[in-house]
Amino acid sequence: VLLATSSAFALETTAIYKQTQEYLVVVITAVKPSISYSEYKSIKKEWEEFVKRPDRSKDDIAKMKKQLKKINPDYIFPLEFFEDVEKNTPKFEETWPYPDAKAASGAGFFVNETGMVVTNYHVVNMPNSTVKVLFKGKYYGAKVVSKDPFSDLALVRVENVDPAKYTPAVLGNSDALAVGQSVVVAGNPRGLLGSLSEGIVSGLNRSLAALGSGASWPAMIQTDASVDHGNSGGPMIEKDTGNVVGIVN
Repeated sequence: VLLATSSAFALETTAIYKQTQEYLVVVITAVKPSISYSEYKSIKKEWEEFVKRPDRSKDDIAKMKKQLKKINPDYIFPLEFFEDVEKNTPKFEETWPYPDAKAASGAGFFVNETGMVVTNYHVVNMPNSTVKVLFKGKYYGAKVVSKDPFSDLALVRVENVDPAKYTPAVLGNSDALAVGQSVVVAGNPRGLLGSLSEGIVSGLNRSLAALGSGASWPAMIQTDASVDHGNSGGPMIEKDTGNVVGIVN
């Protein structure tokens, strides 16, 4: 009996996996840097020469600080930064991890026949960015059509995708969930495309701090299913029905 039950559970999960492959996507947001890679290398060389100089005037320091700010405008230099430059050498490879662009990625899923994908707001919330969707090994251009920071949700329309290529997810009723119920989470954790993890509903109507001051996300569903970077925006699926009942945050 136990073996039969285990086999049935495995078949359910396999069926859900096949369903997710028909609507689960990777959402990629790329931001081009404010300076070219050649200018970046020039500033790095300038810093290396600056370090070797025994005397550095206030004007020299101000100029170097301005140059470094081009690489990372948000960096705040500590007070002793230019007093002990050898100790405080910036890690250039970390401030410029990609020569061509900086990117973030998460998951999403088709919800209708017009190419609309649901994902997280924080996945696509990058100024001056371009959004692409990877689905079944092919990249598509995409446009953010709606976003809400306080629900951390966004709608993205995928361009030039054939509706026959995908099957939209079926949306279930999250109000009918019960603690202890089996759920499956789908996404792309650590770049492992189309992965599943299984768990239970650990709690309902949880409230978590949101992006705005004094705000919160109400009615959150807590689960012990494994979630990692790349799961953001992916679906939480009710195992009994295969319907999507939540969006991973």
